[in-house]
Amino acid sequence: MVGLLQGTISPVAIASQGALQVLAIFFAAGVASIDWRIHIATLTKAMVGVGLPVVIFGGYQMFARTYRWKYAFLPVTNHQQYAMGGLQRGWEKDPFTRASSFFVEPSEFGYYCLWLMLLGLTYTTGRLRLLALALSFLGIMFSQSLSAVLGTAVLLICYVAVSSISASVIRQIAIVLLASVMAIFSVQPLIPSAFEKFYKRIEQAVTLNSEADSGRVDHLPENWEMFTSEPVWGGGLASISSADANGTDVTTFTYFLMLIERGIVGTFFFLAPWVWLGWRAIRLPKTNGFRTVCILLSALNLYTFSYSSMAYTLSFWLALGICASLILRTYSPAMHLGLAGMEMMTAAAELDEERVAN
Repeated sequence: MVGLLQGTISPVAIASQGALQVLAIFFAAGVASIDWRIHIATLTKAMVGVGLPVVIFGGYQMFARTYRWKYAFLPVTNHQQYAMGGLQRGWEKDPFTRASSFFVEPSEFGYYCLWLMLLGLTYTTGRLRLLALALSFLGIMFSQSLSAVLGTAVLLICYVAVSSISASVIRQIAIVLLASVMAIFSVQPLIPSAFEKFYKRIEQAVTLNSEADSGRVDHLPENWEMFTSEPVWGGGLASISSADANGTDVTTFTYFLMLIERGIVGTFFFLAPWVWLGWRAIRLPKTNGFRTVCILLSALNLYTFSYSSMAYTLSFWLALGICASLILRTYSPAMHLGLAGMEMMTAAAELDEERVAN
């Protein structure tokens, strides 16, 4: 409404952005109607099952992009336009070794691996947890995503801070870390340039060198000026984009994107559910088995809001719906009764089989 009244953006842009976000909110409501106390384990198994081919192909792609093998850039993802136009990012660089697997961007591959790590840390069965953690560490190594490395640190710190860690969990994390180090030393001689660039980016990030984030920090002074011009209500949805027509970045930080487009009022209302649910998760009893997964989901979301390309993706709303279901018990009573009815029918069928057998 603000953007429309100010006349700064086209009604079509407002309508498209608004419609996408309304659909995303409906998606979150649908997710929240599911009883995730029952299905969180199924989600973990599905993520690991899908993660196996995703990470394996990511490992292949790392070599394929170095040596120009077949399927180094998949036709489906390679046709996605990047900000400067043309083919997928990295195609013009020789060599470009950061794997994106079945995703368009290496950072999105790394973000998927962060979900694997989160679900692996909070899963109760040892073998599946070990497999999820191994896939997540390997995938992050293949993606060479600095954001995923920082996200790993955020998840591990939060996990240590809020959960009671058993000896088995420590042993499994140590095994995965040792295996990852061995994998790095095994793969590094085959593609040394890839790891040299990766180590350099991590060193630049530690020393706060702006080259680590490809100059994204350089835009923050201009972003601040854009925000202070309309600080309360902002310019409205779609009033800016992550890049202009010439491919010059305007902002790549979602927090600034929200402040510029929505202002302080809109940003407050947009972030309020995430922060509130995170606080509710922290206040859950430590005996609650879903406390850790809710806190980690909230922390991961608040961290990954720094990616402008991730702001409107369904993974944010998936996490919000899961947290709402586990914390607020928003799952549908009809679904709950349906599951209970199915359990009763299953028990009755087993009893009938037992009677027939007797």
